[in-house]
Amino acid sequence: LYMFFATNVGTGWDVQSVLMKLKTGGDPTNYDDWEAPQRYLDKDGKVLNTYYGGITLDMTHFSYNDRDYVIWSQRNFGKNGGTADLWIGETTAENPGQLISDPVKIVDCEYSWERTHQTVTEGPFVIIREDTLYMTYSGAATDETYCVGLTQVDLSEDVDFLNPASWKKS
Repeated sequence: LYMFFATNVGTGWDVQSVLMKLKTGGDPTNYDDWEAPQRYLDKDGKVLNTYYGGITLDMTHFSYNDRDYVIWSQRNFGKNGGTADLWIGETTAENPGQLISDPVKIVDCEYSWERTHQTVTEGPFVIIREDTLYMTYSGAATDETYCVGLTQVDLSEDVDFLNPASWKKS
């Protein structure tokens, strides 16, 4: 059992995605049965934000056709207007704490409803139903303007989740 979460790893605002693994035979309700949290790594074994910088959070995992993926929100206040956008990368079931692909941005924080009081897309959640993968996510500030968005991918044997054009946003 693995737990994905984000924590402030430094001083100031340095929120990063981390992963904890339940020890073999462990009780998930017992703190001592979990291994120490580890920062999520890119394909080169560096911390996930090495390539783009900024903060990473709200990581979620899904599998399709025996391949594993993670999606997260990443925000670099000095790039892309400081927006928090959704990124994807491929990982493995054997080592879910590290990418085996380059990270790819799949959802830009672009619509006005995603930019109310904050420029944020975050909280991805994947639902696979029949021939479609749906991903819900949140946008805007965490106040009365907070909204839910949706992207979807038509599933097939050769679907490429790492191709931003595969994702249809609404």
